Amino acid sequence: MHLIKLILVALLGLGSLASSSADVPALEGRWASAEFRATVAGTSTLHDWSVESTSAVGEIDSTNPAAIRGYLQLAANSLANESSGLNSRMYAALKTEAYPQIKFEATGVDRPAGPVEPGVAQTWSVRGRLILSGGNRELTLVTRATLQPDGRLLLETETPLKMTDFGIKPPTFMGMVRTGDAVTVKIRWLLNRSAP
Repeated sequence: MHLIKLILVALLGLGSLASSSADVPALEGRWASAEFRATVAGTSTLHDWSVESTSAVGEIDSTNPAAIRGYLQLAANSLANESSGLNSRMYAALKTEAYPQIKFEATGVDRPAGPVEPGVAQTWSVRGRLILSGGNRELTLVTRATLQPDGRLLLETETPLKMTDFGIKPPTFMGMVRTGDAVTVKIRWLLNRSAP
């Protein structure tokens, strides 16, 4: 009799675990951009500098979580600083009139096996192509992915880049102030699940 009780308790416990995992929002589906912030920071012979954008469009298709695809696109001139002089030199270096958009196309994602649980961050390796100022380069972005308690998906990444890798000449000012080639790009991207 005691053994039967133990078996019943174990079965009830398994049943409660199954129901709680079923309540976890799945990763499968399509996701659309809700909130976005990108910061590009660099150095110069005068002082450090940074520009920021809070405007972008994009989506992620994780209908098949084993083959996640997506894109993120922003207007190059949405990156800005309080200094209009810095902005104008940056836009000239990026050739924004000829290449007004910056785009990252994700072609694949390596992520841990198993479900994505709310509030538990995972590290994803996002493979793709960055198109910038007429140049493009294959990149792998180490990305922190967290399914929020409200069901939204948060992606965060920080990666170093070199302007010259995209054919961009680091800006100078009056021939004396020189911008460093290396920059750091930080992105925080929050996505809503799209309606089916």
